[in-house]
Amino acid sequence: MKETLKQIMIKGGFSVIIAVVAMSLYLTAIHFANKYFDNITKPADITVNDKGEIKIEGFEAEKNEIIYVLWETDGGNIKPIENNSEFQEQNQQENNKWYYANTSIEEGVVWSSSDADGNEYTTATVRAVIYSYDKNSGNNQYYMGNYVNEMTITVTDKNGKIEKSENERYFSNPVRAEGDNNWSQIYSISEDEEGLVTYRYRTGQNIDDELLILSWESDESILCETDYAAGLYPRCSILEDNKNKNLILAKDTITIDKNMATGKKIYGYLIDEDTYESADEGVSESKKQHKAEIVVE
Repeated sequence: MKETLKQIMIKGGFSVIIAVVAMSLYLTAIHFANKYFDNITKPADITVNDKGEIKIEGFEAEKNEIIYVLWETDGGNIKPIENNSEFQEQNQQENNKWYYANTSIEEGVVWSSSDADGNEYTTATVRAVIYSYDKNSGNNQYYMGNYVNEMTITVTDKNGKIEKSENERYFSNPVRAEGDNNWSQIYSISEDEEGLVTYRYRTGQNIDDELLILSWESDESILCETDYAAGLYPRCSILEDNKNKNLILAKDTITIDKNMATGKKIYGYLIDEDTYESADEGVSESKKQHKAEIVVE
């Protein structure tokens, strides 16, 4: 398993694996090579307080360092506690689906169960991607190329009060209020005026495997890897080195240009480690777990 994780990270993965017990497992496995490696051993934690506010506690930044966080949820919605002027434009964006939001490391977010897909989610996982920002780099404050670390917390709505769940779940595996876990879904997290649409995958199915890897497929060469490091705002952009494919492995977001993809189908599914090793040659239907599909509109 460690060798598979290593290869995924070498290829540029962030949290691309739906079923891994902890991010630190594969960061440690490959000795993540940047100046922040020592920081991941410090006692930082992601918590939810009595007010339902989700924050990062105990993170130690280096002197004069600017640290930001990309918060993401796999179900429901997530919003900043405060309207930080640095990210105010993002927070006031029309048609914001609130699957993600940026804040400073000192700030936090609140989660609620209402989702842009029309469903209520009683339990979801919130992910915090921590990154360093250099004002002199020429990049905006959403650029995550200076990746530091990330952590997750599973939260649940108990009679209107948001609490940390007793049962930790994997990111992309939330619980719907209706109680039915027999579903898998590809859903849009962003669409810009030029027709670039960015998708994620999630499933309500019970996930027991230690390692399942998300795969994307289409009958046409329309799939592009999202340039995740560039940030998800003001737009989700395409990574030029991995675009116009009919199969993309181990990436948790993809972006397509619907101007050339309208009416075409996209599939998302999970595969095990053995299948991943030979997936470049194609994946048989019998190996695709919890498959979902969507027609680009």
